[in-house]
Amino acid sequence: MRRTVWPAVAAAVALVLGGCSEGDGGCGEDDRPEPTRSAGARLPVAVGARSQPPEISGKAIEAALPPRKARPSLMDQAMRHLMSDTLTMAGAIGDIRPGACEKAVVEEGEGATHRCTVFYEGLEVVWKVRFSDVDASGGWTTASYRAWPVKGVLRAETVYAAYAWAHPEKDLAPRCDRMPEIFRAEAGKATGYECQILLGECSDGAWRLKWVNQPVWIGGEGRVEFGDPEPVS
Repeated sequence: MRRTVWPAVAAAVALVLGGCSEGDGGCGEDDRPEPTRSAGARLPVAVGARSQPPEISGKAIEAALPPRKARPSLMDQAMRHLMSDTLTMAGAIGDIRPGACEKAVVEEGEGATHRCTVFYEGLEVVWKVRFSDVDASGGWTTASYRAWPVKGVLRAETVYAAYAWAHPEKDLAPRCDRMPEIFRAEAGKATGYECQILLGECSDGAWRLKWVNQPVWIGGEGRVEFGDPEPVS
């Protein structure tokens, strides 16, 4: 469902940090070792830390869209919403163009669910769109609107920035796979790329470190998510 804020993208992970009391030797943060091979495989890209969520301003998105029509049809309005949502999903301004819906959008009545496309940097992005309570009686067509992605698009820098913002703690050392600059992603399914954090447990005076990997995917709100994918419907 379309929203205007970046959702929490961190999957729930149980952290066991500093499992010893202050009196136990070897359990202080200064004693925490660098990860070795025993911690697991380290992904190649260190994403650093980020104090602000990665997002594009509404002003920048509006400037990237085609000029508004004087009297837009419901289809025109749908395309504008979807282009805006696609830019937000990609996390970067790029060439954005309207596509089409597989069937005509009614101008009055209960409406229906449509499969609609737009194009970002030449890649087709597919959305499902549901209109209801369509009303043109006032000379201006209005409707309740809901959209969710089917096939989306992600950029590597957007994924890295989102993961860095979700895990700002320095000791978690967030990292990710090396990803293409821009790539397609099917909503609700793992992309095949992962990001990871370093978890630490200290017991009996000794630290144990482990890399924990989280799949990268697109959720029902059209944003990058991390962790076990959930079906989008």
